[in-house]
Amino acid sequence: MPETGDFFHIPGMVRFLYIGHLDCTPNWEMEDHSHPFHEIIHVARGRFHAVIGGRKVTALPGETLLYRANTTHSEWSDVDQPAETYYIGFEWSAAPPSMPLVSPDSRQRITTLARWLWDDRENRHPAHHILQLILREMTLNTPASEDSLLRDVREYFTANLREPVTLADVANHVGLSKHHFLRRFRLQSGRTPMDELRQLRLEHARHLILTTTLPLKAIPPLAGLHDQHQMTRLFRRHLGMTPGELRRKTS
Repeated sequence: MPETGDFFHIPGMVRFLYIGHLDCTPNWEMEDHSHPFHEIIHVARGRFHAVIGGRKVTALPGETLLYRANTTHSEWSDVDQPAETYYIGFEWSAAPPSMPLVSPDSRQRITTLARWLWDDRENRHPAHHILQLILREMTLNTPASEDSLLRDVREYFTANLREPVTLADVANHVGLSKHHFLRRFRLQSGRTPMDELRQLRLEHARHLILTTTLPLKAIPPLAGLHDQHQMTRLFRRHLGMTPGELRRKTS
């Protein structure tokens, strides 16, 4: 359970309404609609698209969309990289107008908090507190603090998961020298660009294992990994289990 010392930094009254979890199919979509309360869509995996108040946006893994109360929006999952999302409805009397439509998870906490909230959704008291922590993380990511470099790099990586990508490739894509790019990216994200790419590939391999019946040996090239040996090594290091154990556990 998360620490609770930061709750009182959220201005106004917050009331948790619901949380849902969705593994989108490639053709999942929802037409224009609105609701009298706020809703956030947190993307745990894949790419998720929306038009919010007439503005088209895309959220990548770790990012959170904000639908303000009574704002018309439509939404759909990416065809090539279907999204896994958590959607949370809530009331907030003093939602800051500066909060962006898409918030990055600069401190890499929101995905963990969303999963905690989903696990504790039947217990309203901790659910309310976890929601406050999520909103606090989002308020830290105002437009003034968001670095477009991170978003550009993550979009480039996500579009090229299956392709061999070098540090020089992505530095050239953003128009910086390798040294300058590496320094800026590490300052903004706390990790190296290649660590970020490896994590995105790992998440995509996990998605394929959980949602398809493809043989395990067919998955690495679809996620940009060298072979099944590398995939197994990464799973053990980051998930604490092998790809085969993950598939058996969820079958």
